[in-house]
Amino acid sequence: MKNNLFKYFSLWGVFILYFVFYRTVFILYNVSAFADANIETLLLSYLYGLKLDLSFSGYMMLIPSLILAASPAIGPKVSTRILLGSITLILATVSIVEIIDLEVYSYWGEKFDAMHLRYLNDPKQITHSITFKTLVFPILLSLLLFYSHFKITAWLVGRFSFNFKNRYYWQKPLLFFTLIALSLIPIRGGFSIIPFRLGIPINVGAVYFDTDNMAVNHAAVNTIWNFVYSMKKASKIDARYDLMPDSVAADLFSKINGAPTKGTPYLSLLNTPQPNILLIILESFTAKGVEVLEGVKSVTPQLNKLSKEGVLFSQFYASGHRSNRGIGSLFSSYPGLPYECHY
Repeated sequence: MKNNLFKYFSLWGVFILYFVFYRTVFILYNVSAFADANIETLLLSYLYGLKLDLSFSGYMMLIPSLILAASPAIGPKVSTRILLGSITLILATVSIVEIIDLEVYSYWGEKFDAMHLRYLNDPKQITHSITFKTLVFPILLSLLLFYSHFKITAWLVGRFSFNFKNRYYWQKPLLFFTLIALSLIPIRGGFSIIPFRLGIPINVGAVYFDTDNMAVNHAAVNTIWNFVYSMKKASKIDARYDLMPDSVAADLFSKINGAPTKGTPYLSLLNTPQPNILLIILESFTAKGVEVLEGVKSVTPQLNKLSKEGVLFSQFYASGHRSNRGIGSLFSSYPGLPYECHY
C-alpha cells in the first residue's frame, strides 16, 4: 500500500514536470517576446504558474485514481492495461496542445484557446498565411518532441507498475476515493469552509504577476488548463448568441441599417439626425454589478438612472473574455480577434 501511495504522488509530480518542461520550451521558442525579462522574472513565471499546474494535474490524476480505486474489482491485468493506456493518452494530449500553442503564440502573441478553433470553419484563412518555410521548423520540432515524448512515456509506464494484489480489498478504494476528494483542493485553487474562502475558484488571472511584461504572465499560464477553460466559456457564449432565428435577426437588422422598406423611414433611436456621440467605456465590468440587469443593487446608481432615460440593451454580450479582444471589438465592430492580426 505504501509503495502504491508513493508512486501515486510521484505520478502527480511527473505531470507537473511535464508542464515545467513545456513552459521552458515555450520561453525558448518565443525567446524574442522575453527579451526584456530578466532571469528572476522568468523564474517567477514557474512559481506563479504552479497554481494552474497543480490544478490541471489534479484533473489529470482523476482517471488514474479511479482506476486504482476500482482495481480490486476489475482485476490486476485489466487495471494495469487501462492505467498505462490512460497515462499515455493523457501525456500525448498535453503534448499536442502544447505544440499547437507554441506556433499560435509565435504568430498572434496569445495563448491557444477555443477561439482559434473557429478558423477551422474557413481553412483558407489558415492556408493563405502558411508557407513551406514557416512549416519546416514547427514540423521538425513537433517530430522531435513527439519522439522524446514517446521514449519518456515508455520509460514512465515501466516505472509506474502499481501493485494490484487484492490484499487491501476495501482499504484501497477508500484510500483513493479520499485522495480524489482531496485533489479538489488544488483543482479549485483552494477550499471554502465558512468563514474561510481561500483562492477559489481559480482562474487565469491567478498566475498573472507582472504589470510590465505580459509575455511572462502568458508563460505562467498552463496551456491545456487555459484551453479547456476557454472551451467551457465558449460553449456558454454560443448558447447565449442563439437569441432568435436568423431570418428574424436579418429582418430587424435590415430595418435599422437603412435598407428599403417600401417608403417607410428606417428605425431611428435618436431625436436629431446629426448627433454628437460620446462613447464611454467601462472596461472589464460585468452585468452582475448592474442592478437593472438583475445584478447587485446600489453599485451603479447613475447607470440605473440613465437606463430609464435612454435605451438599455439587455441582451448585449461581450465579444471575448479578455480585454484585448473586447476593446478591439468595441472600436472596430468586428468579433474578438487576435490583437496582432492585420485586417
